[in-house]
Amino acid sequence: SSTTTSRRVSFLDEELGLTPRHVVTQIHYRPRTTDDEKHELYYNGHDFGIFEQEELYDKIENEIQEIERQQQKASGQKGPVVVMNETKIKNLMRTVERQCNSQ
Repeated sequence: SSTTTSRRVSFLDEELGLTPRHVVTQIHYRPRTTDDEKHELYYNGHDFGIFEQEELYDKIENEIQEIERQQQKASGQKGPVVVMNETKIKNLMRTVERQCNSQ
């Protein structure tokens, strides 16, 4: 014999005869964002270009610092290193030039 079980969900406030709190009774809309506000509140293509440049400069700065650390370690000096890896620096300079020319 097959038995069917009925399932039912009820909320405590319904069981107590109260107005359910989960029922939407009003909708409030915020004012529409104006075009001027959009320019102030949201990023645009120019902003993303600046972010990319900042990221590139940070990357280059980190690479230069790493080169300096490696040369300090190799030479046993504690202070700043004057001679740097010219090939890596030239490559970094080319990267900056390409970025500047593409803007």
